[in-house]
Amino acid sequence: MKILFLCEENSCRSQMAEGIVK
Repeated sequence: MKILFLCEENSCRSQMAEGIVK
């Protein structure tokens, strides 16, 4: 399970919690 860090508007941590976003 790869974690994609999409830093959009400082949402890196939020997306890290969900794992894969978009």
